[in-house]
Amino acid sequence: MTSKNLVDRPVATLGDALQGLMANLNVTTNGGGGAPGATKSINVRGFTGMSSLAGPLILVDGVETDINNVNVNDIESISLLKDIASTAIYGSRAPNGVLLITTKQGTKNQDARFSYNNNFSYAQPLNAPTMSNSLVWANTINEAYTNAGLAPYIGDAVLQRIKNYIANPATTPNTIPTLGGNRWASYDPDFGNANNDWFKIFLKDWAASSSHNLSIDGGGDKVSYFVGLGTSNRTGMYRYASDGYDRKNVRANINATINKYLSFSLKTSFEQENNNYPFNGGGTTGGNWFHEIARIWPIVPLIAPNGGYEDASRVPLNENGGRNIEKQDLARINADITFKPFDGFSLTGRYNYDFNDSNGSYSVLPYKYSTPQNPEVLSTTTSSISKRHTSVSYYVYNVFANYEKQLGDHYFKAQAGFQTEKRTISNLNGSNINLFNPLQPSLSLTYGDARSVSDPSSAFATNTNMGRINYNYKEKYLAEGNVSYMGTSLYPEDTRYNWFSSGSVGWVLSKENFFKSLLNTFSNVKFRASYGGSGDVSGSIGSGDYYPYFSNLVTAAPTSSSWIFNPASGAREPFVRQPGLLISPTLSWAKPSMLNIGADINFLTHFSLTFDWYRRNITHQYTNSRDYPTTLGISAPTVNAAASVTKGFDFTLGWNRTFDNQLNLNARLNVGRYTGVITQNDGNSTNSINSNYVGRPIGAIWGFETVGKFQSPQQITSSPSQSEISGATWQPGDIQYADLNNDGKIGYGRQNLADPGDQKIIGNSIPDFTYGFNLGANWKGIDLSVFVQGIGHADYAPNSNYFWGIAGGLYQSTVTPKLEDRWTPTNTAGYFPRIDINNGGRNQITQSGYLLNRAYMRVKNAQIGYTFADKLTKKYHVSGLRLYLSADNLFTISGVFKHQYVDPELLQSDQKIYPLQRTFSFGVRVNIQ
Repeated sequence: MTSKNLVDRPVATLGDALQGLMANLNVTTNGGGGAPGATKSINVRGFTGMSSLAGPLILVDGVETDINNVNVNDIESISLLKDIASTAIYGSRAPNGVLLITTKQGTKNQDARFSYNNNFSYAQPLNAPTMSNSLVWANTINEAYTNAGLAPYIGDAVLQRIKNYIANPATTPNTIPTLGGNRWASYDPDFGNANNDWFKIFLKDWAASSSHNLSIDGGGDKVSYFVGLGTSNRTGMYRYASDGYDRKNVRANINATINKYLSFSLKTSFEQENNNYPFNGGGTTGGNWFHEIARIWPIVPLIAPNGGYEDASRVPLNENGGRNIEKQDLARINADITFKPFDGFSLTGRYNYDFNDSNGSYSVLPYKYSTPQNPEVLSTTTSSISKRHTSVSYYVYNVFANYEKQLGDHYFKAQAGFQTEKRTISNLNGSNINLFNPLQPSLSLTYGDARSVSDPSSAFATNTNMGRINYNYKEKYLAEGNVSYMGTSLYPEDTRYNWFSSGSVGWVLSKENFFKSLLNTFSNVKFRASYGGSGDVSGSIGSGDYYPYFSNLVTAAPTSSSWIFNPASGAREPFVRQPGLLISPTLSWAKPSMLNIGADINFLTHFSLTFDWYRRNITHQYTNSRDYPTTLGISAPTVNAAASVTKGFDFTLGWNRTFDNQLNLNARLNVGRYTGVITQNDGNSTNSINSNYVGRPIGAIWGFETVGKFQSPQQITSSPSQSEISGATWQPGDIQYADLNNDGKIGYGRQNLADPGDQKIIGNSIPDFTYGFNLGANWKGIDLSVFVQGIGHADYAPNSNYFWGIAGGLYQSTVTPKLEDRWTPTNTAGYFPRIDINNGGRNQITQSGYLLNRAYMRVKNAQIGYTFADKLTKKYHVSGLRLYLSADNLFTISGVFKHQYVDPELLQSDQKIYPLQRTFSFGVRVNIQ
């Protein structure tokens, strides 16, 4: 894949740009959603353990790099290695795939060329929830109270105020002073009467962002160079509190041929990232603004009658209640030297050093809000400041030799080398309360007695010795073998080294003599197969547990002690207590192996197809050891006693044709699919269905089977008892569950395979398939492209008020227009069950009738551009001048929108995630030489 597939889009990171572009490169949105600076998760070919989806090794110019630290405009090409045999040569970090990124290097014998491009974008929130108006909200809440056997919660006087305000907001106050208090009415017992959709209030209609990139490249007879500068900023969607992300980067690549024996390259880069966003609200908001926004009542006023902000609106807290400011500086230097003393032989040494320095400042501040007596009262918030400094140093060096030889029709190549890497992480954290001056949030300017300081540090290293042999006969029969001896500091000394091997074969059928008559139809036909094993340390590195073979004593300060050593003074002493868990002296590598069978075919002149089927078997995965007696008083150790199998396929089908009138059309479809199953887990000796048991399909969702809704008291009494689900009285409109075990009652059983009660596997959260489709056309300088991306059927079990509406009680509920399609005595066919302020949870357990299918198809990008003919601009030393318009996330087709609002990519956890955005942008790209 070349850079033209990635550029001229308003994406913050390379992960955003790669989503849907490569078969079975699974790029998914994290819990950060569409927030500025949020990153994507990247995985190749599915499960890398029991339910885990570790990412591939990202190599930029041969060196491991965080994919989010790469400027898209510096990239020349990207390729993806998926099977273990092809990744074996890249060492101990490569078993889960390798993404190879090559940056621009410059061209020898080319005059200096300046290139510039920009992008100006405007984003709007995508698929944010919509709230019902305040009168609908009040009537819905009253219905939920009435259904619970309680009196209506919102009284007639308040209802009348609400009606009056909706009818004439210009002359009707949106609230009243509370009785006997210095507050505006908002929540109970006095109630406001405003009419607010808080998602529309907290989120902007549009946010502007931009990026600029400038580079120079060229070279002489022996030296080529590329220098790139970039800056980008992304403005967040909060209307009142500013949030944003910006990045500045510089890259310089130099390649030099010193003489016919020696060549040298030096690649350096520096990047600075700044992320600035509001304090998450702490306990007031549950630590998540998108939890809080949904539960603010529509009747709560935003601006009080005297012009100040109402505290209960949370806008003052969001805007001025504290800031999170993060800065990261990343510097990298990479040097290669290659020695070629004679034909066919080369010796290469490579050294890379990265230094990542990051700082965070997190403040909590008092803010101003309105009372009837004063529109700007300072809150009683206890101010605080927390600061974090993290430095990460990483070095890796490689030395490898290559020798290749052609003997007639026989070609041989051998490679041998070693690699060593080490990463060291140091942290310094401090915090305290009570700032002297909230405008200067500094630890030095605090006077509180809640001081805290810590300085954790850690490190790990790996070492790999590897060899590879390649052979082909007439480029028709191909074979490759790999062997490696890998070690890591992550495991005990006796188990840290292991041998691994892999191999592959290929047959180019189209080079056979008997195939010549078919070459006009099939210009290339190649079959491939590979099998191999490797070691995987992603479980330990991903968890940050670099010392799993150490059993650590726990230290505690005197204030944490319950023991008084001097009764007269009440003095307590610091103490050390036992470790939290045992350790296993045999802990070692997880061991994945993969069988891969594939084909590459070019046919009918304009078509190409790549297809692969694979089976990944991962043994020696980490799990808890078999149960120990509770009298031991300590947790069981982590051991290598679990396994899983993942199977899947991926293919890419391409078509490209240029017609006589210079019209070029091209299309590209990629599809990937994978499934997984647990084959061993000694840590689940009871076969609990709430954990990974042998035979469990990975991603399986257990729940009850929904029969429907009770329609009468007689139906309830004649059906199996559901009292184990809820002891409250069941009523018409409640959910009826199926008695799967025919015991005359509905229940959970013992929650294991032997007795799951009336639960069964009702769905799976893993997509049936993922896909991406590119369609492009260009003619005489005009270009048009459309990129469609999506997933097949995937289940999600909703569990929050974003879907259910009345959930978790009055103060955790949200009323939206979707909730109007609910069961009532006059709407017995409603989609949602009846609402009940106290007992609605019994209708909201995981069940087949309320699984959402997350499948979607999204127009990820649509772009139109015009490139001026060089003959028109050459006299101005300008070439490649292109103007373009682009739209990202243009529209989405999905069945999930029928009963809820949240984007299908954000149907994870409780759905309370910063919304994605639809973005429109324009820009220019030009070369000057």
